Amino acid sequence: MTSKGEILGRTGVEAILGPAGDFSTGPLVSDSFTTSGWSSFHPVKESPICGDGGYVWLAMWTSDEVSVIVLFDKDGQPGILTPIRVKRMEQGTFDNLLWRAKRQWHRWFPEE
Repeated sequence: MTSKGEILGRTGVEAILGPAGDFSTGPLVSDSFTTSGWSSFHPVKESPICGDGGYVWLAMWTSDEVSVIVLFDKDGQPGILTPIRVKRMEQGTFDNLLWRAKRQWHRWFPEE
């Protein structure tokens, strides 16, 4: 439990949310975007991006109901936390099997 004014930090965020990753069980849709083309097959766990104050780290947690994106500053402190409501796309049995096969393929052979 953090006291008032205490800085949470990366380890604190991970203690609450667990390790970053994509834990969805199918392609997702949102009012804002469709994740079937990027986070489902290319989960963003951590990635350096350039911000106004220098490099920051982006970490993403994805489930079948919500996707949480957290930006960390260069000192590892969370700056921006963005929850996005998502839901699974309806698909048939064959499409679901194909999605799972592609996802596993990209886990075994990541495109970097």
